[in-house]
This record gives sequence, C-alpha cells and structure tokens, in this order.
Amino acid sequence: MEEISVRELIEIMLKRKKMILVIPLIFVLISGILSFFVLSPTYEAVTTLAVSSIVPITNTNTPTTNVVMPGGEQVVDINEMMKYLDKSAERDISAMLNSLLKYNQMSIEAFVTQTENAQIMQKVIDELNLAEQGYGIRNLRDKIAVENTKGTNLVEIKVEDEDPKVAAKISNAISKHLIQFITEENSKQTKKLKKYIDELIALEEKKIDDLSHQIASLDLNASNYKSTKSRLDARLLVLNNTYQALIQKSEQLDLIDKADFGDSSITITAPAYEPRKPVSPNKILNIAIAFVLGLMISVFIAFFQEYWENSAPVKTEK
Repeated sequence: MEEISVRELIEIMLKRKKMILVIPLIFVLISGILSFFVLSPTYEAVTTLAVSSIVPITNTNTPTTNVVMPGGEQVVDINEMMKYLDKSAERDISAMLNSLLKYNQMSIEAFVTQTENAQIMQKVIDELNLAEQGYGIRNLRDKIAVENTKGTNLVEIKVEDEDPKVAAKISNAISKHLIQFITEENSKQTKKLKKYIDELIALEEKKIDDLSHQIASLDLNASNYKSTKSRLDARLLVLNNTYQALIQKSEQLDLIDKADFGDSSITITAPAYEPRKPVSPNKILNIAIAFVLGLMISVFIAFFQEYWENSAPVKTEK
C-alpha cells in the first residue's frame, strides 16, 4: 500500500486552495440566505405550573376520598356494599368504606398527558379563534411540548409559533383550561361518589328505623328478652356507627364539591410572556454547520481529483 506523507497532503490542499475555500463559502452563502430570508422565525413561549395534588384527599376517622379523571373510575354496587356493611361488626368501618369507594390516583405523567386532551385543545382553539388561522386539534398538538422537570412537581407547557403573541396566548390558554378541566372532572367524580354515599345513608336510615321498631316491639315478659335485646342493640350500634361514618363522608364530599380544587392544587408559577428572540432557525449554528460541511466536501473533492489524475493510465506510442 502506497503511503502519503503530511507534506504531500498539505501540498494537495495548497494546490487546490481556491476550490477548498470557494465551496465552503458557497455553502455559507446558501445557509445565510435560507436562515435570514427564507425560513420564518419560530418563537417559544413557556408556562410553568406547580402541581401539589391532583386528587382531593380527606384524612380523618372516615375513609380517604380520591377523586380522579375519567378512565380511573370504579363503579360501586350499592347492594354489594350493603352486604359488607351488614358484616362490618368485625371490621373497621372507615377502612371498609375506603376500600369499597376507592379511586385510582393520577400521577404527574398522567397529568402531563391530559394537557393535550382534545377537549382542552378545542376550548383553546375556540377562545383564541385559532380556526381562522388554520389551526385544528392535531396541528395545535404538534406545536405543544409538555415536560415535567425531573424530581420536582413543576410542569412546563411550551408552545412554538411564528407569531410570538400567539405562542404566549396559546400557552396561557392551555394552562387556564387545564385547571378548569381538572376542577370540572373532579367535581363530576365527587358528585357521583356523593350520590353513592347518599343512597347508602338512605338505606342505613331505613335499617336503623326498622331495627329500632323491632326492639321497641319486643315482649318484655319473654324468657329470651334480654339476650334478644342485647343482640339487637349490638346490631343497632354497628348500624349507627356505619351511619355516622357515612354522614361524615357525605359532609366531606360536600366541602370538596364546593372547593375550587383546580386552582388550589395547580398553581401557575410563571405565566408565558411574549418571547423576544426566536428559538429557530439558529442562524449562527446553521452557518457554522454549512461551513464545516462545505469544507469537508471540498477537501474530499480535492483528494479525489488528485487521485484521479495520478492514477490515470499512461498512454504509450506505438
């Protein structure tokens, strides 16, 4: 294999120095024209949210209530629940209610996914009249990036658009409608849970009334009066305890329903402002890449030409 020295490499490049310089300059010129005059600048607006708790939680002597977004709903069968209530003498009532009325909690990752919910996107389009600018749900999603800062409860909503004002408006509108969406969905779930509890309360009231009437109608002269009354009193005590737990749960759900949970659990720590500098195209970077690429191509052409000339077959005269 024929070796080539550093001196020969330098001589080849000096021999074709004009071409090696001209090609990168052409690339730089083309890149500059595209970056400064052809490609439209894109601006990025960022809204930062702090998420403290996505579901309302109540911690007292009564069960914990977790109200979540659609998809995590667990249907509670009233009759099945009453069977458990009848056998609750050996159980803790609060823990039992907690297990039967349990909802899946919503993670930060699920919250990030909900940011691009179709309902939220449509509300943003309607509010800002983006349909007139050709926006639909799909291309609006393409302009949005939602990120959770690792190890924190901070969520950034980034929106890119050729108009800096529009980018800021979209980012802020998404944040606003996201909070409203969380509040509305939690309210719906709370009302459903409240309905279940109210139905249970009505059933418990009927059972307490029936049992009280049964105790009052016992024959005082019967030989088993004391034992029968003792058993019925014990059962009545269990029913009253269950009834009190249900009443407390109902009151808690009333408070949750009246609270504006979205505003209290999701805080806009940094609203989006109109960006002054575009994030793309990166003109300096584009020009630098074009120069390096042009230089590599020109050096390759120079060595290829040198190889082609030196490897040409020598013609001999006959």
